[in-house]
Amino acid sequence: MNVFPQTNKEGMNAQPKNFFTPISKGTPTVESKVNSFALEILISTNGFGVGGFYRKQYSTKVSGFIDLFISEASDESELVYTDYLGNTYYPGKVNRFLIAPLLVGVEYRLFEEEIRSNFRPFVSAGIGPSVIYSSPAQIEFFSSLKYGKSHFTGGGFLGMGIYWGASAESLIGVNVRYLYLPYPKGIESLESPIDGKRTKLKQMGGLYITLTFGRSY
Repeated sequence: MNVFPQTNKEGMNAQPKNFFTPISKGTPTVESKVNSFALEILISTNGFGVGGFYRKQYSTKVSGFIDLFISEASDESELVYTDYLGNTYYPGKVNRFLIAPLLVGVEYRLFEEEIRSNFRPFVSAGIGPSVIYSSPAQIEFFSSLKYGKSHFTGGGFLGMGIYWGASAESLIGVNVRYLYLPYPKGIESLESPIDGKRTKLKQMGGLYITLTFGRSY
């Protein structure tokens, strides 16, 4: 077994290709595409959601975006039971919740000089208004929507993630964000089976994992 480093014809040590090799000036990169549209699929402790965003790149490191999504929200103390037939029950649940935040924010690319363009980590933050829609949990989901009520609030999030891929047109990535969406007055969420006392949900956000599929132009 050869324990000595391999050499090329010039006698120099052959170096393996490094994923973290700095980008050479003049190398074609995805930064030539400054506008993006994307679909988002959100997964959280509260359930699932779907949304989309428009993103505009202002420099090789800084981008701005507008993000709109719809997701479920729930009380952390909510219990879920499933019977042997597959039916799901939520004991004491008073209302279901849907949230629809419209967020404006900024995205900052990390390690631009150290990491190649096909692997682009970033941090992001955003703020904006949100609609909270509550509907009776005792009624079937779609039928309950006509009995629902809209509430309005505002919030924000902090997150970090990665885009990957060498294609200039493709925008594929994943990010983790924590959404803070307070509603100080609270909305009734659960009823105690012991004394009938109802608790109110005052924070509609949570931790989200978001998958992104989009196009740049």
